[in-house]
Amino acid sequence: MENQNQIANIKKMSWIFWFSFLAAIFIYTYIVYTLSNVPSQDLSPVSSTMKNVFYVLSIISAIISLFVVDRVFKSKFDKQNQTTQIDKYEALKLYYTYFIIKLAFAESIVVFGLVLSFMGSEKMSIFLPFAIFSSLVLLFNRPKETNI
Repeated sequence: MENQNQIANIKKMSWIFWFSFLAAIFIYTYIVYTLSNVPSQDLSPVSSTMKNVFYVLSIISAIISLFVVDRVFKSKFDKQNQTTQIDKYEALKLYYTYFIIKLAFAESIVVFGLVLSFMGSEKMSIFLPFAIFSSLVLLFNRPKETNI
């Protein structure tokens, strides 16, 4: 019975973490929106090279978040499962760390957009593609039983 409570706690914590990462995107959006309404001076447009670098980094972060972390988890899980039989609680405990890493990579996408928006004069038009892309990656990374 204690194992069932621990499993339920891990699942609940996964959803709490996921919602907090998603809420952070909305908070960042509000900050950028607020700052875009404040008149600023001497802000040069962000260079296209910097935008392209951050777009590439965002795509790499998304690939890592969606595919690479899962493969690393599955290989580690299979390796441990060969030596000893892992029950559902141990599997969830192992997956929890990888889940947080996936969320961090998904969140890094919006942080790239946040940095670019602070550097440029057209804040929302720079930030929104990153926020939308990050939100989509987070939606694909929501907690699900099938990931294990």
